[in-house]
Amino acid sequence: MTVTITAQQLQQFHQEGYFLLERVISDTDLAALRDELDRFIAKTEAAMDVSGTDEFGLSRRGKRYFIGNRHAEAEGRLDAFLFGDTVADICRATIGDDA
Repeated sequence: MTVTITAQQLQQFHQEGYFLLERVISDTDLAALRDELDRFIAKTEAAMDVSGTDEFGLSRRGKRYFIGNRHAEAEGRLDAFLFGDTVADICRATIGDDA
């Protein structure tokens, strides 16, 4: 699937650093991403348990989780998604062909 980004979305990206794309991720990819995220949240909560706290870095149990740079630990399709066609299309449309 080729991702289409409107001129308005591109302008917002350049002005504000973000924009929203609806229904770009397939149901299959979305389910896989949710599974990976659930696993990373469980690991973060386990670290909280070991530390005897509900706070771990910027993460707060049940409220917010900061789970960055974990794709190397992914067991599912995270790398395939991150380095796949959908994300590549988005990068090319916003940052350029050399992204």
